[in-house]
Amino acid sequence: MEDESYFRNTMKNVQEKTGEITHQLTDNAKSAIGQYTSKLTVVAGLVLVIVLCLFVGLGLYWLISKTIFNQSRIIIPQTKV
Repeated sequence: MEDESYFRNTMKNVQEKTGEITHQLTDNAKSAIGQYTSKLTVVAGLVLVIVLCLFVGLGLYWLISKTIFNQSRIIIPQTKV
């Protein structure tokens, strides 16, 4: 019986401590985000990253379409009917 109460107290303490740490980390993250969202350089950097990702995506699409999907046009002479 004593083991069960010890286990419940331990679980309660772990849950409370985890909740406190989570709340503290969430508050810290919110304050850090609040400091940087108003700066123009952050917004410009995000736009630059999005544009760069679009170019990389288009480049990969072109590369894959030219090298992999274009191979279906190659006909092996032994398979011709």
